[in-house]
Amino acid sequence: MKRFSILSASLGLAVAGTAVGEDFTLRLLPLGAFETDVFDEAAAEINAFDPVTSRLFVTNSDSDTIDVLDASNPDSPSLIDTISLAKYGDGIQSVDVDAASRLLAAAVGASVETDPGTIVLVNLDDGTTTTHPAGALPDMITFSPDGGLVVTADEGQPNDEYTIDPPGGITILDVAKGTSTTFTFEGIDPSIVGDDIVLSSPEGTTFAQAMEPEYVAFSADGSTLFVALQENNAFAKFDVANREWMWVRSMGFKDHSLLENRLDASNRDDAINIAQWPISGIYMPDAIATFEVDGATFIATANEGDSRDYDGYSNEVRVGSLTLDPAAFPDADFLQQSRNLGRIRVDASLGDTDGDGDYDALFSFGARSMSIFDDEGNLVADTGDLMESVTASVLGENFNSTNDENDSFDNRSDDKGPEPEGITIGYLNLGRPVAFVGLERIGGIMAFDLSDPTEPAFLTYINTRDFSGDAEAGTAGDLAPEGLTFIAASESPTGTPLLAVSFEVSGSTRFFEIESGFGEEICNDPGPDSFTADGFEGLEQGGVACYSSADDFTLDNAWARVYNASQIGSERFDVSCLDVGIRNAGGYCDAILNLHRCSVFSSTGAPLELELIASEPFGIQPILDGDLAFQTVSFDTPVEVDLSDGSSLVVEMQLPFQPSGFTSFAGSSATTYGTTFIRSETCGIPEYLTLADIGFPGFEWHLTVNGWAGEAPRCNADLDGDGDVDSADLGILLGHWGPCSLPRTCLGDLNGDGAVASADLGMLLSAYGPCP
Repeated sequence: MKRFSILSASLGLAVAGTAVGEDFTLRLLPLGAFETDVFDEAAAEINAFDPVTSRLFVTNSDSDTIDVLDASNPDSPSLIDTISLAKYGDGIQSVDVDAASRLLAAAVGASVETDPGTIVLVNLDDGTTTTHPAGALPDMITFSPDGGLVVTADEGQPNDEYTIDPPGGITILDVAKGTSTTFTFEGIDPSIVGDDIVLSSPEGTTFAQAMEPEYVAFSADGSTLFVALQENNAFAKFDVANREWMWVRSMGFKDHSLLENRLDASNRDDAINIAQWPISGIYMPDAIATFEVDGATFIATANEGDSRDYDGYSNEVRVGSLTLDPAAFPDADFLQQSRNLGRIRVDASLGDTDGDGDYDALFSFGARSMSIFDDEGNLVADTGDLMESVTASVLGENFNSTNDENDSFDNRSDDKGPEPEGITIGYLNLGRPVAFVGLERIGGIMAFDLSDPTEPAFLTYINTRDFSGDAEAGTAGDLAPEGLTFIAASESPTGTPLLAVSFEVSGSTRFFEIESGFGEEICNDPGPDSFTADGFEGLEQGGVACYSSADDFTLDNAWARVYNASQIGSERFDVSCLDVGIRNAGGYCDAILNLHRCSVFSSTGAPLELELIASEPFGIQPILDGDLAFQTVSFDTPVEVDLSDGSSLVVEMQLPFQPSGFTSFAGSSATTYGTTFIRSETCGIPEYLTLADIGFPGFEWHLTVNGWAGEAPRCNADLDGDGDVDSADLGILLGHWGPCSLPRTCLGDLNGDGAVASADLGMLLSAYGPCP
């Protein structure tokens, strides 16, 4: 049913999202997708972009080809060609592109998976190919930063009977010489191998056979390779110039008994229960990516987790079937119940620390997080329980769903949760590193600001899955993100940064526009004056909205506050920005902030005839650390307001529709300037009424209007409104470089020609310094 609802600031379930008030903000805007219409056959898995031709190359395991997509219009990507590599092996594992050399590199597995694989180089200009030997199961491939080398991560998995187990390693191809060399861990110096490497394999397996490289990443200068050994929960560092291993080190384990590392461990409790448990997570990342901050190299990891589950050997076991040490687990009967820890899968080879046959510790697969390590393999930061907290808050009844069917609530809680798998890093806004992480099971992309590697800042989460559709019928949207490619603005066909994501289960590949910039929580500090003060009183409660409790939808709503000239302190003034109280317990949604003049009011003071002065679209993000926050909405240029005829200023926030959760204004029962009004066609209120009129007295919206009284300083290049044109404004302008596809991306379009370009840069530089 549709009804008006009030939700307080305190919820039993934490809501996460972008922290309003951080200097840096980002959102992902879904563009077009190419769909293979092939379900659950890995018809779209890994992708690579060629900026010269604006083509995206996508591995398609169903047809054993590389699909070539025309991405010149990312709103409508199309298939223009396919590249078949079937004659070189069985299964294209990975692909990369070096635009400068006009080469595509593909990793191809052998027909017998335990046999050596092949590196195939394809000339993108004439289509000719060359082949080079690689190790067994080359699972990932990449060019070096200068394009001179191609490297594969040779996983070396055993056959299903576990009677053949080739050694894992890496293969390095010197492109100019046309020679490739495989480096395994056979004969490695034991002194460079650290403790706690997870080996988990049958008796008689050698160290080299147990090593299974999953991913490789170069340092920025190309001198060092970092190898993720997923099943071993370890890194290996490789000296490229000397062609030798430098060390192999464990990633350590994640203590889920800590408050910040909670997890949901059961798929049999019919509930979201993100809690502390006496169990450790084995990080076991799939994809990794390197980045630099202040000259130091760091490694970001997507901590998926993976077991060895074969007919001939399996290290998977559920806690409920184990014998737990009574001293270590005095509450074993409670823990081993299915609704607690009984269902979660753990590594059977770990935990019997004293060798007496029972388990003194428990180790589950994956960490349900992104981690940051330094270049010596030391853990710097981890996102803790944020991924499950965010998806629980935003998706609710679809929490921890699996990726090949809907109506699968809580299905993956016992088995790696949201399962972060893919990761890529892009540099935005004057070199700020941002990580984009794909969640393989629940779906969707998370973004993190890595400018402080010790404290990754959550920026946004978007999920283009349709939980009301039928996955197998192809109506459930994008399922199981696997390969992610960042496309810088300088290489993008639109002139704006893009993210290309391939989805393994749905067989689709989608583009996202990346919109980012800088802002301040309180937009007048320093900068324009505040005309109103109630925005700084503090937020105590959420607001009122037309809301469907049955569907968890927030329907169409508009809220308004009215200010006359005496309250503003001037009949003529310019509005630069507003700090508005937001209450959001759902996912991302679009909203509009309108400024009107009004001279006709009802007997209760409600505005009746509105004259629109300005309109500014903005995005409401999920809110971290509670569900109430101030959000700044800025106008690209100050909005002139003239109330000399006795009219009043009406500030209106419109929310057309919020598909996930409850969203409203935020405020308190106290107000400084007047009353909050509401209207909603869906709930039968076509014109504004007071909240008291509809039975909700004592709820008032907090907002602050900021600007200049009298004649405002004409300083359009002051993009952050701080009274100076400086490096911060330059960063904002460069971050929005290119065509303006949306109103918010036009920040920096100083001459109003629909693009942020060299002319705007010249205008900003000529205005450098204090505003007049």
